[in-house]
Amino acid sequence: MAFCEFCGKELQEGEVCSCRTATAQAPETATQSTDKNTAVESATQAPPVPPVQPAPAASGEGSASQPSVTITLPDKDALTSGLKKVLSTTLAVLKQPATEGRKFVEKGDKIAAIGIIAVQTLFSCLFSIIMVSRVNLALDLGKDYKFSGLKAFFLTLLFSLIFSGIMLLLLWGAAIIMKASTNLEQILSLTAVRSIGLLPMIILGNVFMIINTPTTISLGLVLYYGSFFLATVFLLGAVKGLTGVKDDLASYVVFGVMVVFILLFWLIGTKMALSLYIPGSIRDRIGNISSLMRMF
Repeated sequence: MAFCEFCGKELQEGEVCSCRTATAQAPETATQSTDKNTAVESATQAPPVPPVQPAPAASGEGSASQPSVTITLPDKDALTSGLKKVLSTTLAVLKQPATEGRKFVEKGDKIAAIGIIAVQTLFSCLFSIIMVSRVNLALDLGKDYKFSGLKAFFLTLLFSLIFSGIMLLLLWGAAIIMKASTNLEQILSLTAVRSIGLLPMIILGNVFMIINTPTTISLGLVLYYGSFFLATVFLLGAVKGLTGVKDDLASYVVFGVMVVFILLFWLIGTKMALSLYIPGSIRDRIGNISSLMRMF
């Protein structure tokens, strides 16, 4: 008689107890079950998401790239040198109008010429601001009828540049009449000599206007508008710097240029510029510019 050493069951000869088979199959079944569960989990698990790479920058047509802006400041040394040249040229021509004025025109320094014209224009603008303030104090018409100093500044700036351009064209025409061999740089320098002739009297006019008495204001106006005569004298000496100019003919031509310029100055000033300086409220009150002129 035999018994199972594991469970104690009575066995026939050669018989194998069933508890052995169950014990041997149990681990295998457990292993298969584990494998199936792992497979199901693997099948139901979401695949990994790849990292998102940034899109490459667009190139060519349709690119949204912004243009780069480069601001170049003027060279300090060049600016200082230019200002020194303007000052030295102005002082030299003021001391010797005929000699230094002729040399300046012969050289044809356009940088110095533009700087001199700009300086004269700024002093003219300063005169207009002072003039407007004196008119406002004298008339005392109230806030609605005040002349604008800022408007006077920009209008004077505009008309000063316009008149300088007219003078340049008149001098170029005069050079053609005199059959002078010249160029733009020399004509521009000759126009700058006129500005040098204007500067002393305009500066003095500003000083007298600042003093602000009836006498000094009158003197300031006389000096400002009388600067045309000194400018004519300067032009008579400097025009000889143009190549091929005859002295006798130059005197008459320059005189003719200044007469034409003064007429244009008067026409533009009275017919257009003066009405722009006057506030709209005053123009509406008076009616038109001709009525204003008759009042004085």
